Amino acid sequence: MIHQVKSINGINLDVQRVEYEIKKLQTSIQALETTFSKLVEGDSNLEMVEELNECKQKYDEILERYQALFLKNVQLTKKSTEELVEADHKVASKISSMMI
Repeated sequence: MIHQVKSINGINLDVQRVEYEIKKLQTSIQALETTFSKLVEGDSNLEMVEELNECKQKYDEILERYQALFLKNVQLTKKSTEELVEADHKVASKISSMMI
């Protein structure tokens, strides 16, 4: 894969690579299992089983929030990259019009 590197005021931005890595992150986090397999069952020591099920429920909730936050961060990263490229185009256009 050939990557197109944009130079933004001395900062090199490989847009295709950024987009590729964002897509990989997004796919990975969406594939993440957000629940344990099932509730813990058993007759012995009912209190322990209930505590394990509580922990499982809290884990599921935390993991779901993590997944949502991570996906939001991926979207913000993508938006920032797009805005950076757009700003670079605007600056380049203004510089070109000043040279004419």
